[in-house]
Amino acid sequence: MRKTAAALLAIVSLPLCIQAETLCFEAEATTDLGPPMEKISVKGRDASDVSGAAYLAIKQGAGDPPGANGSAAIKFDVKDAGRYYLWCRVWWLDACGNSLGIHINDAAPFSFGQDRTFKSWHWVQAPKRLDQLKLSKGIKTLTISHREDGVRIDQILLTTNKRYVPVGIEEVTYKPPTRWPEFTPDGRTAHLPSRVGWEEEKHD
Repeated sequence: MRKTAAALLAIVSLPLCIQAETLCFEAEATTDLGPPMEKISVKGRDASDVSGAAYLAIKQGAGDPPGANGSAAIKFDVKDAGRYYLWCRVWWLDACGNSLGIHINDAAPFSFGQDRTFKSWHWVQAPKRLDQLKLSKGIKTLTISHREDGVRIDQILLTTNKRYVPVGIEEVTYKPPTRWPEFTPDGRTAHLPSRVGWEEEKHD
């Protein structure tokens, strides 16, 4: 009887042992930035409103595509394959400046945002059932593209926990290295200009 009770207790407790994979990183940790997308650094009292005292922005008046195109690409390393849920900490000017385009690797961009919270930093979740959020292990590229001006983005969070809801400024749990290994067509690592730099930074 005691063995049966212990076994049932172990089964009930099992889900609590499963750890979700969560990556939170700065939006400005970009490897490729094109105008009118730009990095904005802030000082003083305003710096406390954003993570890392900086954010990405498309300023009001920059115009809309195709007249004004621009994007920011951010690489990240997926350790655990699975379905991820994407959140971004954003600031919208108004109903005509409340969206971005986002895509991972070569998938088609999807519209992100279009909620009605203006002139305040807040978290917005991407559509949950996107195939491109089913991530395999390895290095991925998340690209933020220009849809409307008057927008800002501070943090990006990817998690396998569908119940996770970020609040305020989240702790940064991932810092992309400044250099990434290059790969040959067969997937093997090719020549890296600064192998020492990669070894030092890949564990951040």
